[in-house]
Order: sequence, then structure tokens, then C-alpha cells
Amino acid sequence: MKISQLKLNPNNPRLIKDDKFKKLVTSLREFPEMMAKRPMVCVTDTDGKLYPLGGNMRLKALQELKYKEIPDSWVMLADEWSEEKRKEFTIKDNVSFGEWDWDRLANVWNVEELTEWSVDIPNFETDNDIKFRPNLEPTTNFRPNLEPTTNYSDVTKEQIQKEAERLAKQMLSSRELTDVICPECGATFQID
Repeated sequence: MKISQLKLNPNNPRLIKDDKFKKLVTSLREFPEMMAKRPMVCVTDTDGKLYPLGGNMRLKALQELKYKEIPDSWVMLADEWSEEKRKEFTIKDNVSFGEWDWDRLANVWNVEELTEWSVDIPNFETDNDIKFRPNLEPTTNFRPNLEPTTNYSDVTKEQIQKEAERLAKQMLSSRELTDVICPECGATFQID
């Protein structure tokens, strides 16, 4: 299929910034086979050209890479969809329903590769993090939040009292008391 048969979606609601676009271009240059497994979903416009409902940025990247032709498998037609279905798909195709498992990414994946593949790795360092000087003496910019963030109105006073008694019994049963004799009077008593 000639790339000239495709045009950008004039109503695409998504933008891509320069840095992200460069990464997308690099991604398609290095791994074009991905397009066959995740084709652009297109419809035919009144002028006979196809435009993507999903894959608009990939089309822009292919144009940037100066592709003249692409395999037909890189395009999937959805001309049978109503205008409502087309709009719905355009949005749903771009919604990220999942979230990254940062623990798994940190422990299983290579951070440099993730960054190269356009995963936005957050900088977890905040003003509340403990900072260390070169001499390893800790300093802190920690400012605790003293306002409760949870509403415990569903816990009754009876439940709180019962749990407090259970914890007190547990604490008392685990304490080891030591017998002590007063050297002056000879009285015996216990301390913990």
C-alpha cells in the first residue's frame, strides 16, 4: 500500500511532544515488525484516502521516516463502523486502563531499555525524601502530613476497646519480669 493513500486524522484528539515523537520514530525504525502485530485501524474518507482512528502518531512517524510503501498488514479497515463507533474507538484506543507495576519494572526490567522504549520512569525523589550528604550524615526535609487521610467512622468504639484489651493482654503476657530484692529492706518485687 502506498503511504500516499493514507492521511492523518483531521480530528485526532491526541498530541505527541517532540521528545516522545522522536522516540516513536526510533521505535518504528528499529522494530517495524511491530506494525504487523498492531496495525493502524483506518477508515476511508470521502476523498478516498484512509485515515487512522487508531495509529495516527504511528502514521506520522512512518511519514517522518520517509516510507513510500507499507505492507497491507499494517492497516486494518473499519469502514463498516458507524460514526459513533468510530469516535468511541478513537478515544478508547488511546485510553490507558492499566498501571505500571513499578516494583516489577524495577526488579525485572532494564531501566535504560524502558526509558528507550518511552516508558516515563518517575523520579520518586521528593522534598519529603531523606537526603544524604557526602559524609553520610542524614538530613531531612520531611514534613509530615498531620491531617488524617482515612475516615475510620465505620470502626465502633466497642471494636477499638476490644482490640486495645487484646493488645494489652498480649503485651503483658510477653513481658519478662525480673525478681529484685531491695538491698536495704530485703523486700522482693518484680520489674520489667
